Amino acid sequence: MSNTIRNTFRATGPEAFDIDYQLAPQNRHCTTNEDCWAAFNWFQKVEKVKIDPDRMAVGGVSVGGYLSAVFVHLCRDVNIPLRLQIFNVPAYDSNNAFTPEGAFNRVKWPHESYREMKFIPALPTARMTYLHTSWKCLDQQGQTRCDWRINSMLASSLGLALALAFTAEMDRLRDEGEA
Repeated sequence: MSNTIRNTFRATGPEAFDIDYQLAPQNRHCTTNEDCWAAFNWFQKVEKVKIDPDRMAVGGVSVGGYLSAVFVHLCRDVNIPLRLQIFNVPAYDSNNAFTPEGAFNRVKWPHESYREMKFIPALPTARMTYLHTSWKCLDQQGQTRCDWRINSMLASSLGLALALAFTAEMDRLRDEGEA
């Protein structure tokens, strides 16, 4: 969890837990969501943790922001109220950035910051392509699935907790966070 998110949680009062999840390329996309959901359910059942349901919030950085966005929808769908959601340079929508073969899709991609920042040291296009192809969720035939768990922008935002998104001007994920 980033210091920005941790400090915001401390200032506003929600409970904060850092959850580790299985990483790519050893584990595909859907595993990460399942890890976060299982950890959250474990926390709710452990009596000594004593989670106050009126103080729960979700947050994450980069792909953690993406996982948090999916998590918020899961909570809403089972009537678990969240106080706040905080995203720091989130990656919400990267599935549209690539072709089914994993190449960067300059035509389909709606966010200009990906094109503007294609050579930045932190996340150059080649690195993003590797991360995407290592992580994407594949169906039985090896095709990329596209549903709201991969692209949280496809899900309804009705009934979600208030959101705060931090973006960085020189970040290829900037436009995703602003969307």
